[in-house]
Amino acid sequence: MKQLLSVLLAVLLSVAFFCCGNEKSDNDGNYDNNPIPTLTQIAPAQANSGSPAFTMTLTGTGFISSSKVIFNEAEKTTTYVSAAQLTAQIDSADITSVTLKLAAPHNIEDKTVPVLVRNPSPGGGDSNTVNFKIITEDSISFTTPVVINSTKPNSTIPRIARDSKGTLYVVWRSTDEAKNSMDYFFSKSENAGTSWASLQRIANEKYDYGGMGASDLIVDGSDYLHFIWAEGYGWKWYPLDYVLYRRLPAGGSWTAEKELTDGEPCNENHVRPIIAAYNNVLMAIWEHKFNYDNDFSLSLNGGASWTTATSLKHSFPYYWDEYCPQAVYDKNGKLHLVFTGGKIQNYLDAFGVFYCNSSDNGSTWTNPIQISASLNGNIEYYGLRPYIACDPTGQKIVVSYTLSMYMLKYTYKYRSVQSVNGGATWTERQTLHELKYTSNFRDWIQQSLVIDNSGNFHIFFYDEVDNADSTTNELYHIRSKDNGRTWSKKQKISTQDAKNPFAIAGSNGKLYVTWERRVKKGDNYESYPVFCKSK
Repeated sequence: MKQLLSVLLAVLLSVAFFCCGNEKSDNDGNYDNNPIPTLTQIAPAQANSGSPAFTMTLTGTGFISSSKVIFNEAEKTTTYVSAAQLTAQIDSADITSVTLKLAAPHNIEDKTVPVLVRNPSPGGGDSNTVNFKIITEDSISFTTPVVINSTKPNSTIPRIARDSKGTLYVVWRSTDEAKNSMDYFFSKSENAGTSWASLQRIANEKYDYGGMGASDLIVDGSDYLHFIWAEGYGWKWYPLDYVLYRRLPAGGSWTAEKELTDGEPCNENHVRPIIAAYNNVLMAIWEHKFNYDNDFSLSLNGGASWTTATSLKHSFPYYWDEYCPQAVYDKNGKLHLVFTGGKIQNYLDAFGVFYCNSSDNGSTWTNPIQISASLNGNIEYYGLRPYIACDPTGQKIVVSYTLSMYMLKYTYKYRSVQSVNGGATWTERQTLHELKYTSNFRDWIQQSLVIDNSGNFHIFFYDEVDNADSTTNELYHIRSKDNGRTWSKKQKISTQDAKNPFAIAGSNGKLYVTWERRVKKGDNYESYPVFCKSK
């Protein structure tokens, strides 16, 4: 009997030795002492921010049935496939909340979050990490850019507008030195830009008599098209400019041109006119270069008649310099105005971008407040050209501007500032993009700022590559979904030589963009108006 018990005890000890002395697993991958896993691959390895939920497949070694996938420090629902493979459910919030948590008042960059596999005790532990990339570019698809018209080889500064029926209108300036002519041409598209009607000349001046300056184009609440432009008077190297106006009634013909300035060209120079519309109310504002102020004229009847031009210096007596005005109406008829200027008492210390508004079509204005950073008397700073857009209520406002520092190796900065209380206060000035050159000073790096019907702000700008003859200007787009607090990464719209973008947002939610494309022909350049839209 004792011999039998000894044999049985020996057998039991042998079994215990082999079971406890080896990390042996069952068919479900359960170990007596769990291994430390190794992670070699994840699929997918990246996704766009806010993408729908998806299943991630993880490949490695040492996986067990109780393994857990840890995504950005959070345990995810995990399915055991084999000792070499797991799957995990990644929710949309997992790759959206990350962007919100990491967002700061600057351009949003792509983010990476750690992924690992964790085995429980006994034994076990965490695997090595593999990074998952969250793409925050948030890009928009645009149609392939098309040339609107190629018959006029020196076409520049195009402007675009859209009426309630979806008809698109474009104007641009064309120069023909050989014929001593400078013109503004007009075309329209009734099929969303697929094809464009024949050209129509709507303004003309002799090239050596001063030619044509900048222009603006807008559609009012009655679908009337309004066109405003500067036209030279005098010698071409020192022209004295008028501001002129024409309108195109819905279904009608262009009216005769009308001068909005005071008709005294001998001592006047009016440039960079802009026009804003609220129902049938129109406000035209332009820079009065000789007086260093901004003038405006008002129409309360859709452009049929205009008030006498009035200087904004009458309302802002303590400002020594005003130029580059931009304005927009909100749905309540309040006009929001930004301009570049400086205060007499502070001189260059207060030189910058200023904001004010008027609720009575320019009869009275709020006191302008400086919304750009002070330049602190630093004469190395030059040129602040503002752009403005607001939501229909007039509460959410974004202003972007170009800061030029021509003594600091030709540095340019696109900057923005925003308000969420109708312009009462402004916050978070930020640099959106910076350009640096070693030579070839560029005056007025232009951009375009619009807001779509979902409340997203969009900026279109070009980045000029610095080379021997400055032939490359790539067009970019950025978008903000949070009133300008953060912006997407820049999205390239065109790699071909591009300048002077101008964009509008349609009531259908689409963006419509035009710009001038430059093409080198021998030692010279030819420019053409180009168009694309968001899909």
